[in-house]
Amino acid sequence: MERTIIQFEWKQLLQNRALLLLLLLLLVLGILAIHSRKSGVENQIQTSALFDYQTDSVRQAYILQLDSIERGTKLDTGNYDQSPREPLNIGPSAPEYAVFQLPVAAVLAAGQSRLYATTHRVTSFGYNPYGTSEDIHNPVLRIFGDFDLAFLIVYLLPLLVIAWHYNIISGEREAGTLKLLLSQPLSAGRWIFTKTLVRWGILTLLSVGIIWLSLLVNGAKVAFDGSVLLKITFFIALYLGFWFLLCNWSNILFKSTATNLVALAGLWVVFTILLPVTINLVANELYPAPSRAALIDEYRKLTNEIEKADPQKVLNNYYNDHPVSEPKDTANPVTKAREGNKVFALTYSKLIDQLAPLFTEYNQQVSKRQQFAEKLSFLSPAALVQYALESIAGTSQQHYQSFFNQYLQRREKVLSTLREMTLQEQDMTSQKLKQLGWFRYNPSEVATQKSSHLLFLLGYVVILGLLFHLVVKKLGATIEYQTLVN
Repeated sequence: MERTIIQFEWKQLLQNRALLLLLLLLLVLGILAIHSRKSGVENQIQTSALFDYQTDSVRQAYILQLDSIERGTKLDTGNYDQSPREPLNIGPSAPEYAVFQLPVAAVLAAGQSRLYATTHRVTSFGYNPYGTSEDIHNPVLRIFGDFDLAFLIVYLLPLLVIAWHYNIISGEREAGTLKLLLSQPLSAGRWIFTKTLVRWGILTLLSVGIIWLSLLVNGAKVAFDGSVLLKITFFIALYLGFWFLLCNWSNILFKSTATNLVALAGLWVVFTILLPVTINLVANELYPAPSRAALIDEYRKLTNEIEKADPQKVLNNYYNDHPVSEPKDTANPVTKAREGNKVFALTYSKLIDQLAPLFTEYNQQVSKRQQFAEKLSFLSPAALVQYALESIAGTSQQHYQSFFNQYLQRREKVLSTLREMTLQEQDMTSQKLKQLGWFRYNPSEVATQKSSHLLFLLGYVVILGLLFHLVVKKLGATIEYQTLVN
């Protein structure tokens, strides 16, 4: 009997022109979404490669220049302000950049890529308040923002399920064929289960096949990454299973096809739009981020105050605290150049020290909001899948936050080293510069929650499936018949 149902459902699918048209539309949109996202990813990868090349090549040339001066094969410039041996000259002469490296899977979901900066200058004593973001991601933003594969999976796949499965019982009842089906040696529960399982399997295979074909047509490297495709398949299978079971429940509760369609359309709006928006609003209320405008205004005020400070007073305060560092020959041109660099290092170090608490509070509050919003994502399967796909793609909030934290750690290490060398009047050498190294983003430090997303989504499917099974099982043959037919 099951084999007959499988053959019947396959033939029905091939004869359903509306559904075939939707599948074709999904393929076309998938190809367009991957193409659109792939071009953006490639541009960003090229930009990242350019910054990496600039950092590596210029730094190597700077090291060779220092080595030549140390070996005496090249004369140092007479002006100490322009000498490679001056530590602070690394900033303008051999800048170091922290670059976020996008993985090949980034074509799947744009995630937070338009909200966070992907490149920061490490060897800069200024603080950049424009590189932060207080926006919380929610799937609604994707409607008016990036059109990617995650959008198709989260929004369009449920509509395919509803279009095919919304009248699994009510359609048979209204066509007058339900009595004939129930007269077969197959219980109503087993019939619904088998039919649902067949449709779920067919649509899952078609959806995954369409996604893989879209990646292949666009030449995306992730199309050959088996682990990524396996993760996507798991989430698509569970997500489709949730919507198939939701259609079954609607058909149990409502006998009219029109009522089922309206109810399922309403549930689609609730799970994909209203719940994510509500989560976002609750997170905004509980964890309001400090005003970004106020943060930038404070940054400008402190910068103006520090730039107007008397250089000699800054030096005198430092020498009072560090009398050993005060030079004896103040008329020496090198001493004057060193003192100018000391003033620069001291003033901008003060700026960073004063701004650090403000930026720390700002970033912590934004991070709390993001974490709270993601914790509440279990309320909506659509939000769970969205977050999971962003984690798989490497464009989630956790990835960008981890990159930013790594950049801050690297920046603090580099600037503190240059500051101490300047204040202690130490020359930069090729060996010291090699030991200082340069920034490399480490994605392994990212703590994602793909497993929790998978478990919550699996929990949805299991709970719905068990409840549906219990309802059907408890119905006796006569009661079941009357419930489904009448």
